[in-house]
Amino acid sequence: MSSKALLALEPLAVVQVVYEVFERTIGWEDKSEARGRREWALLSIKYFQMSCGMTLSQVQRGLKGALNRGYIVRRSRLGAYEYSIRWRESDQGSA
Repeated sequence: MSSKALLALEPLAVVQVVYEVFERTIGWEDKSEARGRREWALLSIKYFQMSCGMTLSQVQRGLKGALNRGYIVRRSRLGAYEYSIRWRESDQGSA
């Protein structure tokens, strides 16, 4: 889905969550990473609340929607969660 489609079709809470994950991963320059960008970002619920100006319930709805629709992925790390953008699988192997 394109970014324009995301903006047009998804609730604001989902868009804000996806945008924050995007900004804190590939939007963040990190020379220590192989491609110069972060792949994962450790983000708390409180971070989303503060950066997006959302309530706890809005953040929870945004995260649930973004995860369920496959825009982002989450993994457990050090008692918290890291988030990453989920990229579409490449079709290079098929003809």
